[in-house]
Amino acid sequence: QAEDGIRDLVRSRGLGDVYKRQEEIPLLEKELPASTSLTIVRDASIFIQSSVNDTLSNIIMGVILTGLVLLFFLHDLRSTIIVATAMPFSIISTFLFLQLSSFSLNIMTLMGLSTAVGILVTNSVVVLENIFRHKEMGHTRTEAADKGTSEIAVAVIASTLTNIAVFLPIASMSSMVGQFFKQFALTVTYATVFSIIASFTITPMLASLILPERDTKKHPIGIRLEKMFHIWETKYLNWLKVILANKMRSFLVLMGALIFFVLSMGLLGPFIGFEFMPLLDEGDILIEVELPQGYNLDETADLLSEIEARVSRHEEVSHILTNIGYLNQLTQGANMAVANVKLVDVDKREFSSAEMANIFIKELSTMPNAKIRVSAVSAAGGAGEAPIQFSLLGQENDKLEYYKVQLIDSIKNIPGLLNLSTSSRPGKPEITLVPNRVKIANAGLTVYDLAMALRSSVEGVIAGKYREAGNEYDIRLK
Repeated sequence: QAEDGIRDLVRSRGLGDVYKRQEEIPLLEKELPASTSLTIVRDASIFIQSSVNDTLSNIIMGVILTGLVLLFFLHDLRSTIIVATAMPFSIISTFLFLQLSSFSLNIMTLMGLSTAVGILVTNSVVVLENIFRHKEMGHTRTEAADKGTSEIAVAVIASTLTNIAVFLPIASMSSMVGQFFKQFALTVTYATVFSIIASFTITPMLASLILPERDTKKHPIGIRLEKMFHIWETKYLNWLKVILANKMRSFLVLMGALIFFVLSMGLLGPFIGFEFMPLLDEGDILIEVELPQGYNLDETADLLSEIEARVSRHEEVSHILTNIGYLNQLTQGANMAVANVKLVDVDKREFSSAEMANIFIKELSTMPNAKIRVSAVSAAGGAGEAPIQFSLLGQENDKLEYYKVQLIDSIKNIPGLLNLSTSSRPGKPEITLVPNRVKIANAGLTVYDLAMALRSSVEGVIAGKYREAGNEYDIRLK
């Protein structure tokens, strides 16, 4: 059901400000007339909050699963506790540098933390394994922790710097992509640095306190796992002996791997597809309507009402917000309109926003005498912008229009293209009247008198003001 209303836009810097604005809505409604209500038609904070919560849950799940994997391979609870302690230590310490860098907990920083979860325990595992080796050599747990850590320090630092060498250059990129991933790359770098500190401090300290002085009887599951790992190690060693038996065989294996990598990128890459940012399912669909020049607002509103009726029949549609008179800030006219369709939550519908957009395209393709473009939009994937755009630049409009028509004719029949559109619009129709100055002079009139007479008959003239209850209205005569 369509209702008249006034739209207002509220921007806030954080989710806390959004919640405060929402709490103020009931207070504002009390100050409005009885027949007036305030409704939130689009709230971007819902998607942001759900994304943050999902990322946080992934971090917690990653920490738990990492601990279980460590328990599976180390098959010792005390060793697992020692290594797993490096994760919260590194993550909590990373928050300090996030604050110093003026970063917030957003999608990029949280994604950086979730990416670094697996890296955080790598250094501690290497250090702990070397401590175990020294302990098996007869050293006490304190001596094993000291010698095992100092012996492997250079190798751990070198291996960790390879990760930092990957992420740190991303943070120093000056392009748009670099600015976008700066917080992500620096977060991973901070967490990786603290993982080195944890592996050289927390891990050996706990190993010297928690590990038993003498080897205790291993659990049956641990014994079975060690046998299985030993079988894998033996088979892997046999394969290495076969491959490294002579230089030619090693060279052929290396070249074969390189050729396979290049072929996989060249053959499988195009089938996977490439894009700048994936389209996120935020439940927003944009419908742009354009009628031929000369249509008025009433005719545009009638067509838009028919579009609303067809779209609203779907149970996946929550509400529709329509605007008549423009497509965007640069393209305006009485023959244009925009409908913003909001879908229900993703867990309450079967189709994604992109699939629903394709359904709307098929249903609205029968609308006569109108150009209708339907697209799913998201904050990350672009607000209704086409994924493929061409720009024609030049000084002569006639030539630009000529090349535009040629370009559209050459690509419009390509399979898979939808919503083909152009930003150029034909001029509005106009009627040019040339006055007969001889007849005007014979009638004792001027061109100004004729112009004012035509203006009053077409547009009307304001003849006075009507005042009532403190309001003032124009009296227009035609």
